Amino acid sequence: MKNVLLLRAPREDGRDRYETVFEAKGYAPLSVPVLETVLVHVDALRDKIPTGGQVPFYVVGDATAAAASQISTAYPSMVHLAPAENQVRGGAEAGTAERLAEFILEEGCEGRRLLYLTGDKNRETLPGMLAAGGVALDTLEVYGTTGSSTFRDDLQAALERTLVDGEQWGWVVYFAPSAAAFVTPILCDVFQRLDALKVAAIGPTTASFIRDTLKMRVDVVALKPSPDALCHDVVAFDDGVACTS
Repeated sequence: MKNVLLLRAPREDGRDRYETVFEAKGYAPLSVPVLETVLVHVDALRDKIPTGGQVPFYVVGDATAAAASQISTAYPSMVHLAPAENQVRGGAEAGTAERLAEFILEEGCEGRRLLYLTGDKNRETLPGMLAAGGVALDTLEVYGTTGSSTFRDDLQAALERTLVDGEQWGWVVYFAPSAAAFVTPILCDVFQRLDALKVAAIGPTTASFIRDTLKMRVDVVALKPSPDALCHDVVAFDDGVACTS
């Protein structure tokens, strides 16, 4: 059975979709949280955020779309700020910043101003494409991330539950450049030989960072940020089939 180290926090409410799709294909997935998140500029956000309802919320990928759709259920006291289900837009159709920008422009947002909520590590791809398309952004940083202070211990505890073979251990999956920069030195210490691992990246941005900055091989790039796309491409690689996602 091949191991798959997922460098992200698993879902806390029910089965984690990334884990279940890999288990269904005979893999042994391990999810280890990498980053700690801190909210910032909360007062500024409180002043800017519109009442929900029919205000459109544009999001990247299935996971963010699902989280946005569940705001009213998870936080009943904030239901007035939650988007209506039909106003969560993008999602599966917009799996990257580039595709989300194209999606927004295709919706005819030219001449409008959008509230753009970001983290502390943010590329200029989406703002640049929207600006070129005549869409102005009111940008507000609302969270910051730092490496988890318990990652090394959490990783070692997770690995104790696996069969570790330095030549055939399995896969490591990177989800973001910031996480990759933080965890790779620790992975080098723990595994000693990273070239014994197969590497998958979510999206071209993360893949480029791993190749260009960390100087590592990337075996699979899942172009859609979804469990099914990632698992499909990993299985295809192991089966010797070209990836198509």
